[in-house]
Amino acid sequence: MDQRKIYYTEYYGKRTIPKGAIENFVSGLPAITMLEENIAYYRAHNEMDAEMEEVAAKLLSEWRIDPSEG
Repeated sequence: MDQRKIYYTEYYGKRTIPKGAIENFVSGLPAITMLEENIAYYRAHNEMDAEMEEVAAKLLSEWRIDPSEG
């Protein structure tokens, strides 16, 4: 998880892994896929406000991995 190969969230100091993130990992998809799917869902349902867009941008930059890092 520290290498961000699988998506997780921090909740009260504990890491949790959504079921979809495990499915993506097994399918060979990058960890950021889960985050992108969640953001797309909220945008499609017009549930993203300016604050959520800022948080989304921050999270996307944190989870974006340079391909050269392997």
